[in-house]
Amino acid sequence: MLSEKTSKAHRSETRPHKPSMTMSNVSEEEAAAIMADLLAALEHMHSLNLIHRDVKVDNIFLRKRPIKGTSLSSNDFVLGDFGFSTRLGEDGFVHSCKLLTSFFLYFCFAANLRSPRFPFSLAVCGSPIYMAPEVVQKKGARSKREEEEMDERAYDTQADVWSAGVVMFALLTGNFPFSGEATKETFRRIVHDPLPMHKLVDAGLSQGCVSLLTSLLEKDLTLRVSASEALRTSEWLHQHARERVLRYPEK
Repeated sequence: MLSEKTSKAHRSETRPHKPSMTMSNVSEEEAAAIMADLLAALEHMHSLNLIHRDVKVDNIFLRKRPIKGTSLSSNDFVLGDFGFSTRLGEDGFVHSCKLLTSFFLYFCFAANLRSPRFPFSLAVCGSPIYMAPEVVQKKGARSKREEEEMDERAYDTQADVWSAGVVMFALLTGNFPFSGEATKETFRRIVHDPLPMHKLVDAGLSQGCVSLLTSLLEKDLTLRVSASEALRTSEWLHQHARERVLRYPEK
């Protein structure tokens, strides 16, 4: 579940507390609270034509210090770490990784130098396990021929929605939906494998919860629900976090 990282930087009552992920799951009520705040944050960013590009559990902060024995749903959650965020192009898509600071440019470049084959280009932003199929694209190809047949990589705000779906899946099941033993295998699974429904069954999730998950983790970005649609129309969110959803005026 989500837990507080204890450090001097997080001990002030006025500062958000950074959560960390372990492989035990949260309740549906707690997950609904987290997802409502996360989707509202994405709805706001996307309304400004901004894309986060690194949505993950580690970048969701608790607004207040958690009290032992209380439900996470009593807290508020804040999306942070905008180092990979960028504005969409005039065509509504991102075609390359526009980093906000020279530090991140240096970081990505240094990471590329670790391998003589340069397996990761500067166009890849974010954490592999959370990346959407349209972000992975050719890196998830099973063969050279398939790679050549794939389109050039372009994506929009729907990539953030996919990442939010991975967050939700991990919180509720304690697992990631498309993880592989190596990054290359993870990419292939993201692009090709169906959503592992058996993990949702094993977790005993409700039908409404599964419905939202499958709409967030739709591989076709044109069919994937938007952050705003998910927040406003999910019966599961309104059942478990109605007051939280209604806090946020529709963008």
